[in-house]
Amino acid sequence: MTLPNPRSNAGGAEFSLEWLRSNTRATTHDCWEWLGNRDSKGYGKVRIGRLVRRVHRLAYELAIGPIPDRLVLDHKCRNPSCCNPDHLEAVTTQENTRRGESLVYVGGTCPRCGSSKLYKARWGHRCAGCLRAYESTPERAEKRRAYEQERAKDPQRQEQRREACARYNARKRAESAGRPAEQLELAGGEK
Repeated sequence: MTLPNPRSNAGGAEFSLEWLRSNTRATTHDCWEWLGNRDSKGYGKVRIGRLVRRVHRLAYELAIGPIPDRLVLDHKCRNPSCCNPDHLEAVTTQENTRRGESLVYVGGTCPRCGSSKLYKARWGHRCAGCLRAYESTPERAEKRRAYEQERAKDPQRQEQRREACARYNARKRAESAGRPAEQLELAGGEK
């Protein structure tokens, strides 16, 4: 079975929920896991002409309708590559953060050490002291080292990031100097 190219819609097929679904695989939790390109956070992305869109946003708009103003989409399944509209919910940014996996103060006592400053962490609840202790373990250091090695394998991407940062900084310097960015770049990127 051949699937359309999930990275773009160059074949001219109309974007539809069926097209999106054909570029996914089902998981045990009924997630539609995107098979195509993903960004650094794991969200599926697809090119529409010159515009790159996140797949879960596109799926929500096709199945339910436009995302209301000032709301963001929350993956109820906690799988960023999932584009099943049933797993998406439009919520406020504050609610999305509260539901998320970032370190957030929730109150109560730590189950590990009994501290009264309990935070919600990625894999359960722990206090800041227990989190610091975990961060200094050899297991965590090995994970961090493996991540850095993986990033270092792609020097082309690192060079692209450096060039993008240089262009951004040149544009900001030009704006603060009150002249167009083109003049600054023609002048050799002077500071």
